[in-house]
Amino acid sequence: MKYILGVTVLGFLIGLFIGGLAETTADYTPDRMSAGNHVANDEIKLLGNNVFINLDGKKLIWSEFENTNSMIPVFDKGHNGLEFVPDHPDEIKVGDIISFEYNNEVIIHRVVDIGYDDSGIYYITKGDNALEKDSGKRRFGDVHGVMFGVIF
Repeated sequence: MKYILGVTVLGFLIGLFIGGLAETTADYTPDRMSAGNHVANDEIKLLGNNVFINLDGKKLIWSEFENTNSMIPVFDKGHNGLEFVPDHPDEIKVGDIISFEYNNEVIIHRVVDIGYDDSGIYYITKGDNALEKDSGKRRFGDVHGVMFGVIF
C-alpha cells in the first residue's frame, strides 16, 4: 500500500511539473517584427471576383521570388509580391520588407534597423530565415519598393 501511495504521489508531482511547463511554453509566444500597415481598410475594395487597391497615386511593382529560402515562411518561389515605390525615406519602417539593389541583384529582405550617418539614412536588412544580418547598409537610393502584399 505504501508503494502504491508513493508512486501515486510521485506521478502527481511529475504531472504538476510537466503540466506547468507545458502551460508556460504554450503561453509564451515570442514577439517578432512585422511590416507596417501601408494599406488602410478603405483602400481595399472587393467587387465580385476582383480586388482593387488604391494607394493614392503610388507607383506599384509586381514581384516574383527566387528559391533562396531566405524569407520563408513569408514567401517562397511561386508566390507573387505587391510593392509600392516609396517617395520618401520615412515611408520605410523597421519591420517592413523592402526590395533593394545589391551587387547587381535585387534582394527582398526585412528592415531590422534604421540609422543615420554622414551619408544620411540607412537601413539594415535581414532575411527572416537567415541567421545573420545582410552585410552593408541599404540607402534610400538602393530601394526599389516596399512590400505591402503577398499572393500565394
